[in-house]
Amino acid sequence: MIFIIVFLAGFLSFFSPCILPVLPLYIGYLSINNFKNKKYIIVNTFFFCLGISFAFFSLALAFSSFGNLFNNYKNTIIKLGSLIIIALGLFQLKIFKFNFLEKERKFSIKLKKMNPLMAFILGLTFSFSWTPCVGPALSSILITISTLESFDSGILLISCYTIGFIIPFIITGLFSSYILNLIKNNQSIVKYTNKIMGIIIILIGLFSFFNTNNFQLKNYSENIKTQNTQNSDFDLKNTIAPDFNLTNQYGAPESLSLYKNKVIFLNFWATWCPPCRNEMPHIQELYEEYGENKKDVIFIGVNNESQQSMSQFLENNNYSFPVVTDSTEEVLEKYRIRAFPTTFIIGKDGKIREIIIGEASKKTMKKYIDQTK
Repeated sequence: MIFIIVFLAGFLSFFSPCILPVLPLYIGYLSINNFKNKKYIIVNTFFFCLGISFAFFSLALAFSSFGNLFNNYKNTIIKLGSLIIIALGLFQLKIFKFNFLEKERKFSIKLKKMNPLMAFILGLTFSFSWTPCVGPALSSILITISTLESFDSGILLISCYTIGFIIPFIITGLFSSYILNLIKNNQSIVKYTNKIMGIIIILIGLFSFFNTNNFQLKNYSENIKTQNTQNSDFDLKNTIAPDFNLTNQYGAPESLSLYKNKVIFLNFWATWCPPCRNEMPHIQELYEEYGENKKDVIFIGVNNESQQSMSQFLENNNYSFPVVTDSTEEVLEKYRIRAFPTTFIIGKDGKIREIIIGEASKKTMKKYIDQTK
C-alpha cells in the first residue's frame, strides 16, 4: 500500500504548478533544432530522466546515511520526521506557509545544441531547481528513508517516487505534440493535484507516526512473500528446533542444548520493527513471571543487528531477558524467518510446538507457553 502512495506522490509531483507550465520549455531544450526527430527527442528525454533519477537517489543515500548515524534514536527520529511530513502536507494544502520553500531556484539556461550528456545534466539541474513543487513530496519521502534501518528499503521507496515522477516525462517525450497541446488546454488541473498531493503527504506522515506496518520495510523483498510462504514456515512445526551457538548481550553463550527438558520461548525481532517493540514489554514481564530463565521456561531473543546497537536498545528500555546476535543471519535462515517478529515455542522434547508470525499479545504468548508446558 505504501509503495502505491509513494508512486502517486511522484506522479502528482509532475502536475505541480511550476513544472507543468514550463514543460514545453524543457521539451524545447530536449528537441533543439530537431523537433520532428522522434528518436532524438526520446533518447534525450531518457537521459533527462536519468539525470533526475541520479539526483533523487543521491539524496536518498544521503538521508539514509544520516538516519543510520542516529540508529539508537530511531523511534524519536520517526516521530519527529512524521510531524515534519505532516507539516509539509499542510503547507502543500496552503494551510500555512514556509517562506524558504516558496522561493524558486531557477537557472537561466541558454543551449544551442542538445545531446544525451547535456540532457542528463539538464535533468540533474531540473531536479534541484524547482523546490516549491517537488519539495514537500520529495522531502516527505527522504525523511521517511532516514528512519529506515535498511538502505534497500530506502531504494524501494525512492524508486517508486522516481518512477512515478518520470513516467509522465517519458510519455511526453513519446507523444510530445499531443501531450503539450493537452497540457496547454488543461493547466487548471494543477489546483486539484496540489490538494491531492497534500493529502497524500499527510497520509504518509500519519502512517509513519502511528508505526503502521506499511513502514516495516527492511528486507521487503523477502517480507512481501510472507503470506505465500507461511505454509512452508509451518512445516517446521513438530520438528526438532535447529540448535545454535551464539553469544548474548552479557557475553554469555546461548544454545538450545543448554536447556534440555525446558520450554523455550524463542523470539526473532529487530529494533526498527514497531510490532517487535510493542510486544517486547510483554516478553520482559513474562520472563520475570516465569523465573528469569531459572525455572522450566526459557526466554531467548534473536537479533541480526550489530551487538552494540542491539545491546544499547535493550539497556535503554530496561529489557534484561537474554538476546543473541545473529550477525551472519544463519539462524534466521534455519528458522525460515520472513518477517519480524516471529516467535517459536519449543517443547521439552526439543520440538517446535507453536509458531507465531507477527505481533502477539501477552495473553496469547502465555497461552502457548502454558499449553506447551
